Amino acid sequence: MRRYTLVVLLIFIFIMPVYGEEYRSSFGFTVDIPGHWLVLTSQELKENPDLFDFDKKEFGNVDKSHLKNVISQIKSGRVEVYLNQKTSDSNFTDNINVVKQIGKIPENTQLREACDLLPEQLSSHFGRRIECYQCKLKKINGLKSLFLEFDGIIEGTRAIQYQIQKSPSVQIQFTATCKNSVLNTIRKEFDKIISSIRSVARPFTVYFKTGRKLECDHAWRNENNILLVVHGKEFVLRYDKSEIDLKKSFSSSRLLEPPSDITTTTNQMK
Repeated sequence: MRRYTLVVLLIFIFIMPVYGEEYRSSFGFTVDIPGHWLVLTSQELKENPDLFDFDKKEFGNVDKSHLKNVISQIKSGRVEVYLNQKTSDSNFTDNINVVKQIGKIPENTQLREACDLLPEQLSSHFGRRIECYQCKLKKINGLKSLFLEFDGIIEGTRAIQYQIQKSPSVQIQFTATCKNSVLNTIRKEFDKIISSIRSVARPFTVYFKTGRKLECDHAWRNENNILLVVHGKEFVLRYDKSEIDLKKSFSSSRLLEPPSDITTTTNQMK
């Protein structure tokens, strides 16, 4: 049974490919993916956590709390992966992983300090000395983003990352990791993929059974509760699912499991 070694931790097998150029992500965007990239959706990864191998020697020095956080993201449906079938080999699978998370990009005044601290933070997470080659702000189709380039978790690899601010409180993080030998090829393809991102920042309406409506940027299900990020706000509200018209409010791809690292308020906006 073959397993793929991916950027920070992802290993997977035997998933049916998504063919065609335009891919519609459950994270609220569409993107053009070349035909030689294999898409592993967040739902596929969430349903198959037993196919991940975190005991490989390449991950032996990785900070255990970092791995635990990554495992939590996979199990909660907040990770999807694209695999390059053309450049990958038996030693490493060149890939892009996509994560939807709560977070905020540093302001211009905070950027220098954040960039200066990055090598030390990455080295602590990865368990070896990591060099950071680029750290700057960019605009992606009008959306603020943080662009990073640094050594990959495995020797002989490089990571390129875009953290795109989807809303004031939600980011979509794209990380391409590849062998140094194909860096130029992957960089060109990755930049083209990133430039094709569309519909990243579209809010949606949540309908309550009382007739009330809220414009929201994101929503999670947590047992019998629905957690909402109101459009343009930086806090999360919690409602009992019986209060909301679920069929009218949500497509099956819009509701995700809640992150483990956020705090919620009570529903004081009632």
